[in-house]
Amino acid sequence: MANLSFYAVCPFGLEELLAGEISACGAERIRAARGGVSFSGSAATAMAVCLNSRLASRVLMKVAEASYWDTRDIYEMAADTPWEKWFGPDLTIKVSANGQRCPLESIDFAVLRIKDGICDRFRDLAGRRPDVERAAARQRGVHSPRRPLAENGRRRDAPGGHPGRRRAVRAEK
Repeated sequence: MANLSFYAVCPFGLEELLAGEISACGAERIRAARGGVSFSGSAATAMAVCLNSRLASRVLMKVAEASYWDTRDIYEMAADTPWEKWFGPDLTIKVSANGQRCPLESIDFAVLRIKDGICDRFRDLAGRRPDVERAAARQRGVHSPRRPLAENGRRRDAPGGHPGRRRAVRAEK
């Protein structure tokens, strides 16, 4: 069984209750966070959470994680991720992002770079790319950046700050 990483989203204040539901489904490494619960397990475990949880609004699977400094690094991560394991160029994709204290100047531009990386990978592998829609899609990719803060409340990634940031890209089914 593959040990995959997941994040189940829930309303604020219900994280501990959701952690209990996830535990009952046989997940491992369960950790409640603000607005959701991270856990690991097999794809069958994640499906059990989807079917049995009354609190999770969605379950996201982590498909890649890498350090980045700017949108070029985000593009490279998206282009290097083996998207073909989960969907092909015949599907329509949607890429969206949200973030709190995001270090990037434009989340929308980061979304565009992720979309470019995915489409360029399929163009290189299959000679064609998936269609991209903003409104409705059969496969969605989500990137959620969080900006680290130093104790004084200033960005650690500011000039002279901490350049090593790790971010996760999650695919949602």
